Amino acid sequence: HVGASAGIRTGDLFILGTTILWGINAVYVKRIIDDFRVFHIVLYPMLFSVPFFLLEGFIWDPVMIGEVDFIILSALLYQGFVTAGFGFVLWNTFLKIYGVVTVHSFTFIIPMSGVILGGLILGEPITNNILVSLVLIGTGIFVVNYKRKEAIPSVQISRNV
Repeated sequence: HVGASAGIRTGDLFILGTTILWGINAVYVKRIIDDFRVFHIVLYPMLFSVPFFLLEGFIWDPVMIGEVDFIILSALLYQGFVTAGFGFVLWNTFLKIYGVVTVHSFTFIIPMSGVILGGLILGEPITNNILVSLVLIGTGIFVVNYKRKEAIPSVQISRNV
């Protein structure tokens, strides 16, 4: 019987570690992004990391990579160029323009769109609890990004004659 437990598991530590590293990466990229083209910030790490991921796939999961055909290769290229490449170039461009806090608050749109598209395309149920959650997430994004307009100070003209 496999059940949920309240204790901390290895996967929880991985998620915590990657979240911390992602935050550090965002702050670091924001600090250096003005000295580089956004394309280079995305291209070079991918060029160096993809061969390692492929090698690790063969080492730790040879069955998964055992058969490569046109469909698998097409999906891999789509994920690499469209999803990762274009997505990270866009992400870093927004990071350069708007800053870390603003851009990171929009990461919550990803699960929102997943829930909505899952309901529309796959017919998954969207319950009242899910709707309330979507509204709360949207409200949180709004609150983080809301900028109050500064009142224009009134100018008084004195007439000394």
